[in-house]
Parts: sequence; structure tokens; C-alpha cells
Amino acid sequence: MVEWSAVASGIGVVLAAVVVGLTVALPEAVWPIAIGAVLATGFGCGYVAGRRSGGRWRARARTGSLAGALGGAVLAAVLWASMSRAVPRVADSTFWAINDVIAANTIGIERFPWLYTGNTLFVPLLVFVVCLFAVEGWIAGGVTSGTLDRSPARSR
Repeated sequence: MVEWSAVASGIGVVLAAVVVGLTVALPEAVWPIAIGAVLATGFGCGYVAGRRSGGRWRARARTGSLAGALGGAVLAAVLWASMSRAVPRVADSTFWAINDVIAANTIGIERFPWLYTGNTLFVPLLVFVVCLFAVEGWIAGGVTSGTLDRSPARSR
């Protein structure tokens, strides 16, 4: 059984990262660290979700993975919306830096120019971030100690 309150808590980590990633301007020297922190947010989702859930490590890992996957979907949607200017972002923010990395062809996107036009970028971005965050959430959720409930009903 999935503990939805724990999953919602894990998604809260992504929402905090989204707010910071859209509103805080950073110097260019800090962009690699900020982009790495955004891509590692799935660990935070899984940790919080796994810590708030109970049961054995597999149940915590499943909860962390679900929180990571849902949080990754939220982050990918907001990131894509910020790239297409549907959501305003501060210049030199983390999401602006991610858009700059993609648009400046530093990841080889010039070989696939159709990928960066219109809505086409959303699908690979969504798949990449959801899978990355699900794996990160699974790892972080499984290694947490979870809630300590030693009642006989919970130990089965």
C-alpha cells in the first residue's frame, strides 16, 4: 500500500526546487553546481518520502520511487514551460541555465534540430527526468530508516 502523505511530502522537495530554480539568479560560475543540484533533487524526494513512510526497505524504496517519478514529472513540466516561456523565470536562474545549456548546443542537440522546436522536446525531457528521479528516489527511499513502528501488525 502506498502512503500518499509520504509521496506528497517527497513531491514538496521538488516544488521547493522549482521555486528556487525559477526565482533565484545565480552567477555563471555556479551554474554547473545548480544544474547538478536540480538533477539530484530526486534523492531528496526519495529520502523525504522514505523517511515519512513505514515498513520494510522495499516499501520505502517503492514510496521513494513513486515520489521521485511524480516529482520528476512536475519538474520536467515546469522546466519545459519555462523554456517555452509559459512560466516566467528570472534571467540567470537555474532553469535559465539549463535552457542555455540545451540551446547553446553543448549537449549535441544541433544534430537533431527538430528536437528543440515546439513541443517535441517535452517528451524526451519528461522521460529522462522521470526515470532519473524514480531511480534516485528508489535509492534514497530504500536507504532511509523510515518510521520506527514496531507494532505486530506492521511487522508482517
